[in-house]
Amino acid sequence: MHLIILTPEKKVYEGSMDMLQVPAEDGLMGILNNHAPIIANLKAGSLKIQNGDHFDFHFVSGGFLEFSKNKAVVLADASEQYNEMDIERVKQSMKRAKIRIEKGTGDILRAKKSLARALAREVFIKRSLKNN
Repeated sequence: MHLIILTPEKKVYEGSMDMLQVPAEDGLMGILNNHAPIIANLKAGSLKIQNGDHFDFHFVSGGFLEFSKNKAVVLADASEQYNEMDIERVKQSMKRAKIRIEKGTGDILRAKKSLARALAREVFIKRSLKNN
């Protein structure tokens, strides 16, 4: 199977894979060879790419997955790998979002989405630290 991960800025990843696990809005979704065609909304979380015994992980902050004819295309709002993430930036983002929500200032829905992305990033970083 083939996978391409795209963001508005660049092509993040392209390569072969044996399995893909994505954070779909309805829960984790696994894609194996000859999976039925599908389009899915993605929420913030970890993409797990398996190729043989090797696993690669990418954080996506939302987007879409299209899978057809053994080709997966992920159109992500943003994508990062663990070594590109700044835990202090994540903590500051979480703090700002919590303050906006508590005070009820500004766009509360946007603040809640920002908080959800920051929490998902924090989980991704913690899991990555355990595995490295």
